[in-house]
Amino acid sequence: MPPKSPIILFLDESGYTGTDLLNKQQPIQVIGGWMFHEPHVQRAEEFYRGQSLALNPNALEVKSSQWLANAKSKRLAKQTCDSLISMGGCPLAWVHEKRFFLSGKLVDYFLDHQVNSSVSDEQFMDSDIRRRWAQEICVLDEQVILDLWNAILEINTAHCEIWLARLVSCLESIDSPTVHYWKHMIGRCNRVFRDAGLALFGPKKDSPSMTGLAGIMSDLDIIAKKFHTTIQVYHDETATIQDSLTGMFNMIRTGPSKEIRFRDGSTVSADWSSLQLQFVDSQTTQLVQASDLLVSIIRQVYQRGSGLGTEFDDLAKLATDYLKPTATGPRLIISDQLATRAEARLGLLPQV
Repeated sequence: MPPKSPIILFLDESGYTGTDLLNKQQPIQVIGGWMFHEPHVQRAEEFYRGQSLALNPNALEVKSSQWLANAKSKRLAKQTCDSLISMGGCPLAWVHEKRFFLSGKLVDYFLDHQVNSSVSDEQFMDSDIRRRWAQEICVLDEQVILDLWNAILEINTAHCEIWLARLVSCLESIDSPTVHYWKHMIGRCNRVFRDAGLALFGPKKDSPSMTGLAGIMSDLDIIAKKFHTTIQVYHDETATIQDSLTGMFNMIRTGPSKEIRFRDGSTVSADWSSLQLQFVDSQTTQLVQASDLLVSIIRQVYQRGSGLGTEFDDLAKLATDYLKPTATGPRLIISDQLATRAEARLGLLPQV
């Protein structure tokens, strides 16, 4: 039975490093937060505020660094998250290994006909193929990956062609079976700028973060449509993200609808029409603060060596259990995973 009340997602990020996309200290970025059916929100807000005051009675906003500062505060953080779940909260998180994220976006831009019209329609890639191809790029010279990405962000066709040719050379050196697909795109970089919509945004150095958020919005739109409901997304008022995400939101809403095709052949229109976006003050919206805590915990769980123990592993598994992380770490979320696993997450929410 579909939910009878609107769904609200409080969203935040952890691990953003700006233009330093291959940062060694923070290789992982997490975007996520707490999702509730609307009638459960007020109680959860009041509860989280009380827990924050117990930790720091004088603070308008308790940052994740305070929650995770010592053993006592970590115990309170775990109790708080467990209680939010018992109140009807569903933790959701999209985990991106930045290096793999960049590689995945290159595969999308150059090799997926749903993004690039010069690619043959027969070259549709399901999640397994995209994952394998992105992994192959991921292990190449990181400077080649970064320089090609920057050429795309700068909408510089000449530089894009140069670094695409370098990428092809790297693939040839390892006898990659995909090299002929990449060779086909030499001379066609202008299609990337037109079809991926990058020319509408201009050179955005925060594009990996924004494309991650855009992917999440499309995922949420798919979920909402499948459950015949709406999702209200609350995000902290952050100038850079607010301006960029608002522009992207308006473009998707007013542009041509994009059909997302799943492996079973079914399709859904990803036009964000089931979403509502609102930017709020985190000091007065407690569950945005709770989302800051959640994504910080999950990033540190995945980024072993951060000083966090294993006490939050179950929470991270609950929030990301459809990611199926590999032995070497988390990997890029692919949209057609949403047909089953994200539904399961949404199904955790109590029916109202």
